[in-house]
Amino acid sequence: PPQVVTNEFLSAICAAQLLHSLLHPTHILQIAIAIEATIPFRPILEEEDSQTITRGPLDQLYDRVLTILLENENPSYKLTTLQCRVAVQRASKLAFWDLANFATPLFLDYSY
Repeated sequence: PPQVVTNEFLSAICAAQLLHSLLHPTHILQIAIAIEATIPFRPILEEEDSQTITRGPLDQLYDRVLTILLENENPSYKLTTLQCRVAVQRASKLAFWDLANFATPLFLDYSY
């Protein structure tokens, strides 16, 4: 539901608006990918066919980014498959670091 991810969505919008005159659009896209990766507690999808394929949240993010890039006609937002993979890998490091805060007794010390 949109209300669950409002903080991350607004963070991505604010980052894009504030940085659009300073960074190339592909860098802003990579920042948005990293912000989306920080959405906590996302479900794992399993496809029901002859083989069960489990797609975790970061796999799903990678798939969505590839779909967007393939459908986008604007050359400013083009990333190669490798750049996309690296962006999601970097985003995963940020997301795991972000989620690690939930596991510590000092959780409230790291929040605002």
